[in-house]
Amino acid sequence: MREFAPLHGVRTIALRHVARASVAFWVVAAIALLAACGTANEAALDAPSAAPLSIPELLEPTLDGEGVAHYDLTIGKSRHDYRQAALTDTYSYNGLSVLGPTLRLRTGDSVVISVTNELDETTTTHWHGDDIPVIIQDRDFTEDGQLDFAIDDGEDGNLDSVLTVNGTINPYVEAPEGLVRLRLLNGSQARIYHLAVEGADMTKIASDGGYLAGPVAIEQLVLAPGDRAEIVVNVGTESASLVDSALGRVLELRPDGSATGAGMLPDELAAIERISESEVTVDRSFHMDDVRNFWEFAPTWAINGVQMDMGRIDVTVQLGDTERWTLSASSMSSSVA
Repeated sequence: MREFAPLHGVRTIALRHVARASVAFWVVAAIALLAACGTANEAALDAPSAAPLSIPELLEPTLDGEGVAHYDLTIGKSRHDYRQAALTDTYSYNGLSVLGPTLRLRTGDSVVISVTNELDETTTTHWHGDDIPVIIQDRDFTEDGQLDFAIDDGEDGNLDSVLTVNGTINPYVEAPEGLVRLRLLNGSQARIYHLAVEGADMTKIASDGGYLAGPVAIEQLVLAPGDRAEIVVNVGTESASLVDSALGRVLELRPDGSATGAGMLPDELAAIERISESEVTVDRSFHMDDVRNFWEFAPTWAINGVQMDMGRIDVTVQLGDTERWTLSASSMSSSVA
């Protein structure tokens, strides 16, 4: 993942990036969409999904004389059909109704991405990798179909009542039989998902940091807000479902009768270079705990006894240092994320 600098007003920035892998990216606006507290809707597994999954469309680049791929992205206001009382106001890219387009990059590509912010507020742009993107977000709506931004100060975070994937409610995606790769992103504000696959085997192949050393067969995947993971699902002749332990079905994988042609996953996915103990120049410890006093009822989270303050810098890392960070938490705070 490569994160852009914040954009102020209407301006364009161009970044040159050399792709390190043959991947595609879907672009997501990092704009906080906070909504009212509630219980997310549950999709019954014995009923078919209602709508085809929306897949971000492919944005083709313009190639210059040196073979550099140029992409133009514009962030602006749009409207999306969430199947509410009216179309819902959204922020998106290039006039799409929600989220942004897919950018396909290949190994060795030189890329310039120009981003124009037409919103009246600062935002950031970043991207997440592909095959079938699964951007999971819980949402809540007002009576007139708009996103509900009400914040409940008495909660640790808002858990909203409508579950969406790529902006689609109760979706299905037609998939070939065999190995199908899903790139998962938890785009929710506070909800933690406990994901499993019913009707097929699930294998984890990558996390936020890229490919794992090798594929790992798993029964459940925990995805906190902002987390990303890539899984491979072995789809058979019957539908399989990505499900959450609390909410039910997230996405139905509906076989379309074709075959992927893919066989077994390789035993090795990436060569991960380990950092030698001798290279560590700085050791730091960070402990998360609840530091509320006797009169406080709501948790007051702090790291090393200090709460977050946007105007304070607690740690400065020097360029070239190799640091070892030890993270710990009290038994209560460890269950938060």
